[in-house]
Amino acid sequence: MTLPILLVVGALIAVILEVFLVSLGMLAVVAAVLAVSGIVMAFGESAAFGWTMASVTIVGAPLAVAWAFRMLPRIPWGRAFYLPPPQMTEEQRLAGTGTPHDLAIGAEGETASALRPSGIAMFGEQRLDVLSGGEHIPAGTPVRVVEVSGNRIVVEAAD
Repeated sequence: MTLPILLVVGALIAVILEVFLVSLGMLAVVAAVLAVSGIVMAFGESAAFGWTMASVTIVGAPLAVAWAFRMLPRIPWGRAFYLPPPQMTEEQRLAGTGTPHDLAIGAEGETASALRPSGIAMFGEQRLDVLSGGEHIPAGTPVRVVEVSGNRIVVEAAD
């Protein structure tokens, strides 16, 4: 009665070790052999005991893997598997929160490419991706900014 229990527990321990150690799947094979052996021996004793061991294995293996992956970053050598968090300055972090290049509504520029409806326009020395309101605007046409939303700049042909 205790040998099937020990085999299933050994299988769960082998599954946990597979996460912590690089065994190229060998510990997973050992875990599978131990689990199947334990379940077959448990069914040899009684059907209820066999189904209990099968259920413990089916539920316990994913839980053991989840626990092992949760514990991995807490182990000193396990931290080597994870990238360090990005180190950004406050200026870099806030760089994407403003309007692109502080472009105001009503600013005027000239298209550097045809807008069909998207393309490139020059606003002074700034070369920016822009959208027209849906119409085709040829290259070299003066344009005016009508909407700025995040990094989306909508322009229209200036009259």
